[in-house]
Amino acid sequence: MSAVIWQPLLLLFIFISYVLVIYWIKKVPKKPDPWEKEGVKLDEDAKPVCPKCLTPIDSPFRHYCSKCGEAVGEYTRYIPFVNIQFNYSIFGTVWKNIKSPENSLGKRIFYYAIIIILAPIMPVVILFIWLISGIINLFKHKNRSSRDKKESGHN
Repeated sequence: MSAVIWQPLLLLFIFISYVLVIYWIKKVPKKPDPWEKEGVKLDEDAKPVCPKCLTPIDSPFRHYCSKCGEAVGEYTRYIPFVNIQFNYSIFGTVWKNIKSPENSLGKRIFYYAIIIILAPIMPVVILFIWLISGIINLFKHKNRSSRDKKESGHN
């Protein structure tokens, strides 16, 4: 009987706490955006640039920099077929950094370690896919043979 009384009170306490936390979060003062100051104006002929090599971007519809290949489109990371280069550019970057004479020996060893760690993943994934497809084919073959036996009249 006492549990029946405490459950609604506990729910009421949780609800009131929730409302108070939301109210407290809304009262937190917002910091002004430093880019929205009065008096700061962009030039009319300003062009966006690549964040990596600072090359001006020739078209607002361009997804990658024509010089270095960096993603420059605003939504490039979210477009399924366009973002393949963005998602897998880490492998090309690692190989370039291993060959680069600008990197120290410690960085090169680090990049080799990344390759050593990631390289075994690919055969494991391929083996896993191969095993799953074999199991699926086995079940298909088993179902097909049992269905053929039923159709031919053998039990």
